[in-house]
Amino acid sequence: MLSVLNISFLTTSLILIILSGINFYFIVHAMNTLAYWFNAGSYAWLGPYGGGKQWVRNHVTLKYDYSNENVELVATSFSLVAGLLGVLGFWATRKVSHQALQ
Repeated sequence: MLSVLNISFLTTSLILIILSGINFYFIVHAMNTLAYWFNAGSYAWLGPYGGGKQWVRNHVTLKYDYSNENVELVATSFSLVAGLLGVLGFWATRKVSHQALQ
């Protein structure tokens, strides 16, 4: 017999797994989109110099440091593992409760 606590535990764990998957998708999609549309490299741009009286050509180097995204991916991995452990815990308690009833 399932209690309200077991059902809420399972529901919370499943929601955590779903949200973790969505978060993984959004993070990886954003990283790939930025890398595709704004390639890392050296870019030239024309900008004002000296109070806007003169325009000069400057070079900017664009590099990606994915340290923030890596932290988010690790946090999402932990939440995914917590959700999976919650589902496993639900099935383990369900199996134990069935054995106790017999």
